[in-house]
Amino acid sequence: HLGNSVYNFGPIDIYDFTMNSPGDSILRTAGDWSIEGNLYVESGVVDFDTGNNATVVDGDILIGSSGKLYLSDYPAGVSLKGDINNDGFFASMGSEVSLNGDSLQLIEGTLNNTSNDTNNFSSLVLDNASGVKLLDDIFIVKPNSATRRLQLDDGVFDLNGKTLTLDTGVSISGTFSAGTMVEDTIGLLRWKINKNGSYKLPV
Repeated sequence: HLGNSVYNFGPIDIYDFTMNSPGDSILRTAGDWSIEGNLYVESGVVDFDTGNNATVVDGDILIGSSGKLYLSDYPAGVSLKGDINNDGFFASMGSEVSLNGDSLQLIEGTLNNTSNDTNNFSSLVLDNASGVKLLDDIFIVKPNSATRRLQLDDGVFDLNGKTLTLDTGVSISGTFSAGTMVEDTIGLLRWKINKNGSYKLPV
């Protein structure tokens, strides 16, 4: 998209989607998005708004230094089969990101902000037998939603020497095994805890 702002964007089923229009915005007000390639927000704003509309990206999510991506409010989620790389502004808005590709997926860029609910994740699901690897530190923040979790369904979450921090109130769930766990041989898994109880760390 290289034109002016659009504030009533509907459903799409396309290959690649690129936003490259400084100062302009695309606001989705209804309908699911199916993107068979990459979602690239190079400049301008893409806002999934507050509707419970699904988003499926079979490629990568790439946010450039002048780009802003706002996900939908919970319970809407994003299904991602490729990598995510944030060099700009990313607001998860309480939405859940499910990493369910067929090959190793990478998380890269600025996603470790601990001071507010931007440039971090609200809820993250790993369902990829080939695994997920961090290239930078990440933070999973406690959003104002029913779901706030790190869900390990399949595959190893390789911290790769980086730091994964979980906010107070974020849970770790799943069916843990040698093939479904967090691997942190030289990385750090930090979990903010503010009350007594039993906590399981699948490392």
